[in-house]
Amino acid sequence: METHIRPLSLTDRPAWESLFLAYGQFYKTDYSPALIEANWRRLHDPTVGLHGLVALGEAGELIGLLHYIPHLHTNSARMVGYLEDLFVIPEARGQRAGEKLIEALVDIGKTSGWYRIYWHTHADNATARKLYDRVAKLSAFVRYDIPLVP
Repeated sequence: METHIRPLSLTDRPAWESLFLAYGQFYKTDYSPALIEANWRRLHDPTVGLHGLVALGEAGELIGLLHYIPHLHTNSARMVGYLEDLFVIPEARGQRAGEKLIEALVDIGKTSGWYRIYWHTHADNATARKLYDRVAKLSAFVRYDIPLVP
C-alpha cells in the first residue's frame, strides 16, 4: 500500500474529525464537540502553533493524523518539536503510515533547524511502542502531572 503524507487541509475536516474521535476512543477519552471545534480552529490558526499532518491511503482517504507543536527549549537556542498526537486507523497499521508521519515530522524539524522531537505514550501501548522503539530513543525521563481542572 502506498501512503502519502501532507499537511492538514481545511477540506479534511470530516475525515480528520473521524480520525481524532477514534484517537480519543483509543485512549478512552470522549472529545466534546466544543473541543473538536477548538482543536480544528487551533490547527488552522497560524498564531497558535499547533500543526497537523495527515496520511493518505491509495484512494486518497485519510488513514492517519499527527499533531505537533514547535516550541522554545532552555537546553538549546533551537526550537524543539513536541509530537502531540499520532493515530493511524487499525486497518492501515503495519503499513508504515505512522512511521511515514514521523519521518515527515523529522523532515520538518531538520528543515526548520530544531534541536529534537519528543513525545509521550502510555506504557502499555505496545503497538505504538514497537514503532517508537524503531524510530526513536526511549528517554529515561518520567512525567508528572498536576491536574488543575476537576
